[in-house]
Amino acid sequence: TASRTAIPILFYCAILFPICGAILFADDALGFWPFSSIKEGYVARVGNEFITKDDYAKAVNALHKSNRVGEELTKSTSFDIQNNQKFLDELIDIKLMKIEAENLSLDKRPEFMRHMENYILNLSLERLRQEEIKSKIRVEDNEIEEYYINQHSDEKDKSEVKKDIAEIPSRDKESIKNILMRKKTEEREREFFSLLRKKARIKVDTVSLSNLSADNLASLGKHVAEVNGETILGKALFYEMKISKVNDTEDGRRQVLDKLIFHKLLDHEAMGRGYSEENELKEKINRYKESSLIKEFEISVILPGITVKEDEIKDYYEKNLEQYKEPDRVNLAVILLAKKEQAEEALEELRKGADFSYLARKDSIDSSGKTGGRVGWSSMDIFPAETRKALYDAKKGDFIGPFQIEYGYAVAEFHSLEKGGYRPLEDVKDDIDKIIGRQKFNTQLTKYLVQLRKTVPVKINEKELNLVNEGM
Repeated sequence: TASRTAIPILFYCAILFPICGAILFADDALGFWPFSSIKEGYVARVGNEFITKDDYAKAVNALHKSNRVGEELTKSTSFDIQNNQKFLDELIDIKLMKIEAENLSLDKRPEFMRHMENYILNLSLERLRQEEIKSKIRVEDNEIEEYYINQHSDEKDKSEVKKDIAEIPSRDKESIKNILMRKKTEEREREFFSLLRKKARIKVDTVSLSNLSADNLASLGKHVAEVNGETILGKALFYEMKISKVNDTEDGRRQVLDKLIFHKLLDHEAMGRGYSEENELKEKINRYKESSLIKEFEISVILPGITVKEDEIKDYYEKNLEQYKEPDRVNLAVILLAKKEQAEEALEELRKGADFSYLARKDSIDSSGKTGGRVGWSSMDIFPAETRKALYDAKKGDFIGPFQIEYGYAVAEFHSLEKGGYRPLEDVKDDIDKIIGRQKFNTQLTKYLVQLRKTVPVKINEKELNLVNEGM
């Protein structure tokens, strides 16, 4: 017996020592986190989550195409090196949040699970539609021609119509194609839905259906139908009738019940085909789950700790008062002309004593010419710097210009100037609350992520990372 037990003990020691040695003495030892098997082609490993080369490349390319960076910076090598690393950090943070959300069982919450089930169902329904409806419909050129002939045969001889076919505008062809596509889609849908109903097990409880009453809560909890073993309750029927705005009649109830049965049939068929196990859909589901988990983490973990006080809002407003300054306004009358020479001639006539209102009505190409050029109050911000200077120096009745605007050259008569004030705190309070809240949120999130990096091991695959960066 002693010899039998000694062999297993020695055997386990022989296995465990190299493993423990690798963990304790390796240069890149990451503690005792239970890593999954190594995944090929990754640039970073966060716990058991991987950031693949493809994930990283897509993310960086998206960054370069976004408004987060300028065009010139994206061409800079230093930008690539520094910001690619920064963006990798962002991807690592995403994985950290996902891991923490799962550790907190946020993905096990009933509302989150229902949310994911609905997403998977919708993907599966779209996949079913593609497979059973869209892929089985096609409109041929001869069908378009036949439709065109039938539509125009009353107007002229069919032989003459056939000669016109080659000259059908592409826009008309596309329109006919859409008409035929809609018709074929409806036909295929009816055919497919009929097949579903034939193979389904459907039971309708006519007594419960007729006894339904909004005043009788017990009746709403009863089954009005059963589809492949899944029940439809009276309250579901009443709710659908309400949102569909269907009158509570016998025909109305039957119409809505048929709709609910139809939805159940489609749901069962879509989910029963196992589309969610296909690689493309599986990838979509995983991406969506990750982004949804991160939102759940931010809302459930970070957001509850964020509060913005009244004195913080007031303090921010006072320190950033210039942000809330309204621009100065100027009251003008304008004559707009197509060419600079015309504007200069108009200015010369005005300075010789011509009536501004008369010239505006006679020559201005702007709609304000009908009212003698009066445009009322305009923000000073819309004018070029040189024109703004002239306006600030002007006195009532002075002529300014010509200055170029979008549709030509303008000559203006200065009436008055009004200094811009400051928007009241009450008007900007909500905006400031959001600004401070966002700042606090980002600060709190950063602190949380720093702590996560201390507990969740992060391994950068420098070799693969450099290869991807060099290939961009």
